[in-house]
Amino acid sequence: SHHFNLTQNDPEQLEIDIKLSPVRLGSSVVLQNIFFDYDSYALKEESFPELEKVLRFMKDNSSVYIEVSGHTDNTGQEAKNQSLSVNRARSVADYLIRNRIEKGRVKVPG
Repeated sequence: SHHFNLTQNDPEQLEIDIKLSPVRLGSSVVLQNIFFDYDSYALKEESFPELEKVLRFMKDNSSVYIEVSGHTDNTGQEAKNQSLSVNRARSVADYLIRNRIEKGRVKVPG
């Protein structure tokens, strides 16, 4: 997934080659467009289009279970960053669960 700023008046044509691969047990995907303010775990509105894609995928593939991990930058105290990264992952998991993905299908490691 990529983020594009299409608000400019320059109507350039955009062409991107995307390699697809089947979903396999143990495979991972990095979501590129999940946004938080600095030192926050509240999802920003700009994250919702990416999360809607995850919702559609999970609803279309009911046998898929996921693990959500969060990340932070490396500034500040390690313990605080660890807590923030877990809370960010929980925010994503909570969003999915609120939108009718079964709680047991979404795991957040501690």
